[in-house]
Amino acid sequence: MPTSYPYTPEPGESITLSIELEPQSYRVIAFPSQTTQNHLVYMQYAGNYVALRNYTTTRKGLPSYMLKITLDGLGHLEYEGQHYVMNAGDFFWIDCIPEATFYTDPQLGRWHVLWIHLYGSNAKTYYDIFRSINGGNVVSHLRNISQVKQTVHQLFTLHQHPGQNNVRDVQSSALLLSLMSECIASVNAVVEREIPPVIAEIKSYLSEHMSKRITLDTLGQRFFLSPF
Repeated sequence: MPTSYPYTPEPGESITLSIELEPQSYRVIAFPSQTTQNHLVYMQYAGNYVALRNYTTTRKGLPSYMLKITLDGLGHLEYEGQHYVMNAGDFFWIDCIPEATFYTDPQLGRWHVLWIHLYGSNAKTYYDIFRSINGGNVVSHLRNISQVKQTVHQLFTLHQHPGQNNVRDVQSSALLLSLMSECIASVNAVVEREIPPVIAEIKSYLSEHMSKRITLDTLGQRFFLSPF
């Protein structure tokens, strides 16, 4: 039988849910202390879902950032007027205040994902950097999904027991910073791969000759390009 979980909206949150999951799916709820919420990045809740054909969520107004990583299957995200297709290894990272809709591909009918809601100190800074280097988009591809899976499962293990624990919160915050950093590094790796080879050569040449005066005309002659 498919599994579904009840959900109580947060104050100010608007949400429409259709949750159809395979039975092995699970979620974890965190209980960060007020001190943690005031000073650290913290996890709110997370899950490992094998979402079936009738899985869809439309939400807005939630003070949270969401990371959702596709392990296999196929999903879709509609956000800020854009439509994204989520393949294996892809992730999205969104601010949950604007409206977002994400759902299992209706034809394939299966979308296996890891997801985390996080908030707190510096979360916005990391998110803004991610979007800045990603050209404003909210979807990219992980360079090392096994490392990310390990980090997420460490978070699941830390928060498997309810109750507040400041030491656990510090460890959890460190893992979240590592996770966000890896997502940003993955985007940067994609951006660097997209740089034309001649531009990469020019970058290398400039690095090797930093002490010299180099003009656009010099570069143009060396690399057979127009200075413009």
